[in-house]
Amino acid sequence: MALPKLSPAQRAEALQKAAAVRKERSALLAELKDGKVSLKDVLAREDTVTTRTPVERLLKSLPGIGAVRAGQLMEELEIPEGRRVAGLGPRQRERLAELFPASP
Repeated sequence: MALPKLSPAQRAEALQKAAAVRKERSALLAELKDGKVSLKDVLAREDTVTTRTPVERLLKSLPGIGAVRAGQLMEELEIPEGRRVAGLGPRQRERLAELFPASP
């Protein structure tokens, strides 16, 4: 399947839209890292930026969690590599919320 041909104006609009989504996702992950928002709150969100975020990237944004620990958690919870937040099942969401409760 070939990609559609875009006019310069359409291409510019798509680039602006993509940049806005990246900026919003970056802000969300920064809030998570700083403890301003809990993982449970993030998992409860239904916006497209959150639901399209890879779970592994979300885990890496948690304080004290690096690439190795994130991979271990994904394996323990049986979350396939590349899974996005929208693809998590209710039990996986519950387990993640239990592992990373909100800060007091």
